[in-house]
Amino acid sequence: MDQIKFESLNAPKEELRISKCLPAGQSFSWRKVSEDSFVGVLGHRVFQLKELDDDTLFRCLYDGCNGGATECGQPADDEIENIPLKKNKVIKDEESALMPGNGCGAFGNKSSGSTSTFYCCKSTPFEHIRHYLNLDFDWGVESKAAGLEVPIRSLSEAYMNWSEVEPCISSHMGVRLLNIDPIEALFVGVVTANNNISRITSIVNSIRRRFGVFLCNINDLEIVSSDQVEGGLSQGYDYFSFPTSLQIFNNSSEEILREQCGVGYRAKSIISIARELNQGFESDQAFVDLVRSLEYTEATLYLQKFHGIGQKVSDFVLLSGFGFSTAVPVDTHILRYICKHFKSLSNASSLSKNRYLLGAKFFRDRFPFLPGWAQLVLFSSSVLK
Repeated sequence: MDQIKFESLNAPKEELRISKCLPAGQSFSWRKVSEDSFVGVLGHRVFQLKELDDDTLFRCLYDGCNGGATECGQPADDEIENIPLKKNKVIKDEESALMPGNGCGAFGNKSSGSTSTFYCCKSTPFEHIRHYLNLDFDWGVESKAAGLEVPIRSLSEAYMNWSEVEPCISSHMGVRLLNIDPIEALFVGVVTANNNISRITSIVNSIRRRFGVFLCNINDLEIVSSDQVEGGLSQGYDYFSFPTSLQIFNNSSEEILREQCGVGYRAKSIISIARELNQGFESDQAFVDLVRSLEYTEATLYLQKFHGIGQKVSDFVLLSGFGFSTAVPVDTHILRYICKHFKSLSNASSLSKNRYLLGAKFFRDRFPFLPGWAQLVLFSSSVLK
């Protein structure tokens, strides 16, 4: 039985609030297990995040990149109790996110023009979770790109910039763009079409269970205090990695996706995209590298060549999976905001492609510094009311 301690991420509440990031439609990989705690899968690791009044703690409950062993570094406050957990399945080399062809562990951030690749198995859990939460974001590069005379150095300073245009933003601090796995973002993006967060989460979990690699089974009651138990906890919850396109292509069919994963009409798109990636690229990483090499306009047009991907889905994928901060997914929540401030779309209840592009341009003009991030703040504040 391992004694796994929480470690501080040194992220004050102005820089990160997981309660506003994780359940708000960016990622669908997290389960809320207590009032202030979430558990989720990143690559082949299972993490627990815990929100404090002015910090966020983490611990790696299962590390498939290290034979199931966990090393959480220096512990946080002594008052955080140690929770004993058992080791579980060891990931084989060919299943590991370390492998170049395995998209499960590769993360990218294009928002600063970077083409760096992040492999979870080449990182410590601390590096992995900080990268996922974008806690080492290069604000200086973005400030220079935006032509700001006074550089922005933190998320809280970005909020000050956005609040000059929209004061209500300052009441929803701590929302930041996550570094989602690009392949996961691609397939999840298809699932988001005409869907809600609860339903999307259920479908994504089904896809993981049906096609992903089993990682471990964890008793929720062993990782939360008895006085913090959230309703619907499991005494043995199975965690799975998100599948690669190859795992989906080799093991799925439209019938399986519809009947066992509940994706409905989106099954055809998922199969088609998995086929395109496997027949057109040597690996998932080759596809990721291609998209990263493109400018935003080129990238969105390229993604829309895939079956089932329109403008909004391509913007979701580029923002959440590739870090294109100029991508502004315009859904009903953001459309409502745009219509309130943009007379040309004041009576729009739905969007044609031209109106979508017009609304997204208005939003980018209104929030020239990291408009995609500003969109996330407004979206989160709307869905979490």
